[in-house]
Parts: sequence; C-alpha cells; structure tokens
Amino acid sequence: VVALDAAGRMISFGTAGDSRGFAEAPRVREPRLTADVAGELIALAGGGALWIFRAADLRPVLRESPCQVEYVWWTRQPGRALVACGPGASWALEIDAHTGARQEAPRRERTRSVLIPKLQAYVVPCEGLPCEAPLP
Repeated sequence: VVALDAAGRMISFGTAGDSRGFAEAPRVREPRLTADVAGELIALAGGGALWIFRAADLRPVLRESPCQVEYVWWTRQPGRALVACGPGASWALEIDAHTGARQEAPRRERTRSVLIPKLQAYVVPCEGLPCEAPLP
C-alpha cells in the first residue's frame, strides 16, 4: 500500500503494516496515485505531470513528464502505461517505465477508468459499484 498525505509525503507499507519507504512527492493539483498490474510501480499524476516510483521503497523510476499529462492508465502488461496528453487528451503515449521507451498511441476516445489487476478489467464508478469500461 502506498499513501499520499496533504503535505505531499508518500509512504509505502508492507503486508505486515511495516513502513518500507518514504518520499517527498511533488505538490500537484488533484494528485492521483495508481499501481501497475504487478503492484511494483506507482504512478503519481496531477497538475499536468507524471512521476513513477517503485512501490517497495518509493525510489523514483521516471521523473520527467513526457507531455502535458491529463490521465494515466496502467496496461495489463507490468510496467507499461498509457498517458493521455493535452490539451484536451488530443493524443496519447505508451510508456515502458522500466526502459523509458515511449511511442505515440493510436488516436481515439478513451474512458477514464482504473485497471483492477486481479480482475484484468478496467472499471468506472456507477451507482456506487464499479462497472466495466472499454480498454483505454
């Protein structure tokens, strides 16, 4: 589990509740934390920027924003993210967080959703319950 407080401090907890890592996160508007499908990487997106950390110890993996980041989806492949870039999510990038490789993704409409790893499904809130969303 990784938590982010209002002051911008992040902490990583192990399965026994022990703290495993600390980091000072950049202060951004509307921060969003998401974990990749393997639970090994954490993306912090907000304010048009993106940072990726190792979940275990919160060491930085990616410190530069590849574009004006508007939304981030982790893919079903560990370490791979799809990033909607602005203005207006007009284009997107596929990023391999492990290698830094990136390529432009096909242009199309995408629903803002979250990948639930064990279900291998993207979901959106609906009437208090998550509902399945199309692939981003």
